[in-house]
Amino acid sequence: MSPIPNDVRFPSVVMEGQVALVTGASRGIGAALARSLAARGVEVVCVARSTAARPSSTRGTLDETVAAIRAVGGRAHAVVADMREEERVRDAVRTAIALTGRLDILVNNAAAAVPGDWSAPRKRWDLLLDVNVRAPMVATQEAVAHFAAAGEGRVVNVSSIAATHAIAPLELYGLSKAALEHLTVSTAAALAGRRVAVNCLRVDIPVASEGAMHWDRYDGSPGWLEPQLAADALMAILDQPVQRTGQIVDLSDVAVADQDVRRAGRALARHASTPVRAG
Repeated sequence: MSPIPNDVRFPSVVMEGQVALVTGASRGIGAALARSLAARGVEVVCVARSTAARPSSTRGTLDETVAAIRAVGGRAHAVVADMREEERVRDAVRTAIALTGRLDILVNNAAAAVPGDWSAPRKRWDLLLDVNVRAPMVATQEAVAHFAAAGEGRVVNVSSIAATHAIAPLELYGLSKAALEHLTVSTAAALAGRRVAVNCLRVDIPVASEGAMHWDRYDGSPGWLEPQLAADALMAILDQPVQRTGQIVDLSDVAVADQDVRRAGRALARHASTPVRAG
């Protein structure tokens, strides 16, 4: 699908009064996006597992994201959910509706990124497919039923360069992200004509998130982007007319950083991996 050209700007969508559900909102891209949406007048339902009472080993909690939004006058709610459990995913969407009365935007950002290839134990396969594929599918199924009441809806999935490039030791992670991209285009086709846009941001430039820092993946090399810049790319996708659907947009194709930084980021990511080719 065609990317968003760097020189094309759509009129900003009127988001004031809308409601968004963002998964993986305790840190990184998800937290940055939640803040950006709130700044546009969106009431944000932030979903994740990490809370002040039950923090993870990676810095960042739902409480911190919600507090940051409320501190500047925004509206936000924290919903604790484990994306591995289908009913908890459904409950998160239902809770968002119960709290706010509507739903306009769903961003499937939460992801599991554990090492493993085809020989990995079954439980690792299950974790990656449950969180990275089934949870977005279930959340979308649940959300679509409520978009009609709002008039239209937008879904954005967050993928990775691992979907198209072999990155050891994240082969299974890449498989799950490739499935997520297929889910994006097939769902967009299925919902065509219903004023529901389903798109995907493929993060093909390294992002200096808390997760990258925790796992020592961030080395300070030129080309790493701050999570806010990836959130800006998601906002650019959400700002497109609802008729633009079924897109897989590379982060490097969105004008969220100057040309030199984007070029360095693309080179940094692809130098560490090789394209996936069949046959």
